Amino acid sequence: MALRRIIKGATLFWILIISIVLAFLAIAFIRLQPPKNRMDPTKIPKPVAVHEVQLKPLEILYETQGTVESSQRIDMNPEVSGMVQTIYVKEGQRVQRGQALLSLKAPRQAAQLQSSQANHQSIQAQIQSQMTLNDQLEADLVMAKSNLNLAQQEYNDFNKLYEEQVISRLERDQKLNALQNAQSRITWTKQKQRQNQSDIQKLKAMKTEAAANIQFNRAAMAESVIRAPFNGTVGKISVDPGDYIMPAEAILTLVNGSALEISFYVPEQHAPSIVSGQTVYIQTGSTTTKVLQENERQKGRVIFISPNIEPETRTLHVKASAPVSKNNLTDGQFVRIGLVLRTETNSITIPEEALVPQGEAQYVYLARQEHEGNSDKRVGPLVWKALFQKVEIGQRHTGMVQITHGLHEGDLVITNNQLKLFDGAPLVPPKTTKQFSPESPSTQHHTSEK
Repeated sequence: MALRRIIKGATLFWILIISIVLAFLAIAFIRLQPPKNRMDPTKIPKPVAVHEVQLKPLEILYETQGTVESSQRIDMNPEVSGMVQTIYVKEGQRVQRGQALLSLKAPRQAAQLQSSQANHQSIQAQIQSQMTLNDQLEADLVMAKSNLNLAQQEYNDFNKLYEEQVISRLERDQKLNALQNAQSRITWTKQKQRQNQSDIQKLKAMKTEAAANIQFNRAAMAESVIRAPFNGTVGKISVDPGDYIMPAEAILTLVNGSALEISFYVPEQHAPSIVSGQTVYIQTGSTTTKVLQENERQKGRVIFISPNIEPETRTLHVKASAPVSKNNLTDGQFVRIGLVLRTETNSITIPEEALVPQGEAQYVYLARQEHEGNSDKRVGPLVWKALFQKVEIGQRHTGMVQITHGLHEGDLVITNNQLKLFDGAPLVPPKTTKQFSPESPSTQHHTSEK
């Protein structure tokens, strides 16, 4: 019984082993058989998106870095020496033209101003006194002329009586003396008037000089108050109250942030292409990007072109106006510059994602229609296939790249799925309104390069 059981168990074991081996052999046999209904993966059409090539104007830019500069930026300093008394502003504060920024103690200038004002008042008082005297002399002269007329009349009457021997000579001579005294009084009064007029003229000259001294001393006093020469923003303040400062010593910086310009340099080979008023694009943020983003850049104009080339760097210094509408530029800031050298009217640009780099060369896949199943490609159904085309690129511009050679207007450039494509790969008909004829020149001018 035991032997029978052993034999029966061994038989079942070998039957199981043989079944497993036969199953593996069957599977291997099935896999090794050529598929009857399976399609070659290379013949399965690939879905793609396409970009139709069009001729459009394109601005050719020279890109570089520039520096924002204020056309009004000064380091202010006093015209007189003195001790800082009061600082009226803070760093970063906006100020208006003529606003007081800082004042100095100026006791000497104040004393001189008071002295000149007192002198002016004294001279004015003297002039007033002389004018009063002149009025009095004028009245005296009128009185003296009246007395002279009366004395002349009395003398004439007494002289006639003397000639008629009615009165004595003594009585006539008394009237003659009165007449001579009246004449002398007029002469003296006129001399006094002339002298008074001369004194008044001298005093008026002194008054003019005194007024000039007042203006001078007021100007000296005004120099002790530093005022903003233009609207701007206060920068660094270099002094504190109590500091003694000398003329030409920098005390604070004032910058007009609304009068900005961009300074940059271009190679001398581009100098003939630069003219005043030329368009300049300005982009803030990162200055390392190679492409100016259209939605981030601002527009300016060339306002200055240096008359000479820098001998050390062989570059030309150029300045452009800076837009202030967005108020995002600051004096001293680095920006990206795009100088428009020229505009090409018929230029080809395609999306950057359409490029397929191969070493140092650049290629694209084109979608085109051709006849299938006939050597002359003039009969049979039309199918879409991919064409691997070498191109030469130019300027990159906001997600687009310029193609200088290899493409023509109307070409359909494939912009996705390039890793699954090869030259001649079948394509799912792309969504496009472009209609091709297999015999048209636009489908025959390319040469495929692998």
